[in-house]
Amino acid sequence: WLKWAQLGPASAVMANQQATQATKAAGDVPELPEPEFFTVDMKSDMRDFAVEAARKGVIKLNKNEIRQLWEVAEVIKLEMDRQYPGAWHVLVGKSFGAFVTQQANCLIY
Repeated sequence: WLKWAQLGPASAVMANQQATQATKAAGDVPELPEPEFFTVDMKSDMRDFAVEAARKGVIKLNKNEIRQLWEVAEVIKLEMDRQYPGAWHVLVGKSFGAFVTQQANCLIY
């Protein structure tokens, strides 16, 4: 129900696949589809960090460590706040509307 796909350089895709394989080897982690980006206005290292934070949240949801989509958003926000201090707004869900003004180089959708 969370739609993912990757748009970006081939090296980023390969890095994501390697990270996923390493994570799967570490335990019983479900395989997640690749993220789908509609708009990205951030550096690739920040984007990769955001994707990994989202993976952590979805994995926790799949393992029933958390139960609500807002908790997935909280996981992502806390990770982003820790690594990249600032004002992060995180929306997670199947259907929502938003109209936002963002800081330059800090948007991923």
